[in-house]
Amino acid sequence: MTTQQKIITPLLTILNQEFSTRYQQGIHRSLHKRESSGPLSDSYLVDNFKACIQRDLFNEQHTGQLYASFGFFLGMIHGGVIAPDGLCRTDVTTLVTIHNQNFACGYEIGREWLFNESEPHERLTSDREFITRLRIFVEEEQAWKHDLLREYEDLVYWYLGCIIGELSGSLFPLNTV
Repeated sequence: MTTQQKIITPLLTILNQEFSTRYQQGIHRSLHKRESSGPLSDSYLVDNFKACIQRDLFNEQHTGQLYASFGFFLGMIHGGVIAPDGLCRTDVTTLVTIHNQNFACGYEIGREWLFNESEPHERLTSDREFITRLRIFVEEEQAWKHDLLREYEDLVYWYLGCIIGELSGSLFPLNTV
């Protein structure tokens, strides 16, 4: 018995093998092993981002684990908007279910920038650029490690909203949100 494997185009260009493996695992888990179907909450990525900061994964010694972690997280997010046929679900218009106002603002800004202001060379196009942007963001706010991000939570929601908004452009045209 053979099964047909669906080809799902990732949200970004994947260069790192560990990111690729974990991205595929995230999609699979999201499609087949979650209790509920549909987009994950905006807090999913934010909570996991904060956990990675607290575990000090953004330092150069943990590069492999950082790629693997975010490959899985983005795969889970992507899997939440995929229908069983492998295409984007027709009942969703955002990559995540947005509950936080700061995330919503960032998401909108990310999409607006992507569609109306960015030049092709500026757009987030690879896992390497994605991880680099996250690293720069973390390095600019070293205080996060000391206060467990409480003071910066609004900023984290906004920033990750911007990035997810940019990534959403590959699935959702400008007029769908």
